[in-house]
Amino acid sequence: SAVAAPLLASLLLVLLGLLMPAEGRDCVWVNPGLFPSLLQRAVFSSAEAHWPVCPGPPPSGASPIAVPANPAVVAGSMGALVAALNALPLGTLDGMALV
Repeated sequence: SAVAAPLLASLLLVLLGLLMPAEGRDCVWVNPGLFPSLLQRAVFSSAEAHWPVCPGPPPSGASPIAVPANPAVVAGSMGALVAALNALPLGTLDGMALV
């Protein structure tokens, strides 16, 4: 359906981001409190693999509880949010055809 494919692709991106090893400058600082409960735990556990790549404290302006994460996790989370919002029945804005 119009919602399942983008949502599945986004969740796959999140999963790949959690499983991919940290390399080079692949580092973003995220506040895990912004994610759903299950994803919070996964981000905290994957943060341990990112500490060697992203040493030091979070950059200025970041949340004090920010942890390093792979950019794919953030991109996949935002994609899942957009796919979920697209599924809302808001007239012509929803992802499904109106009959």
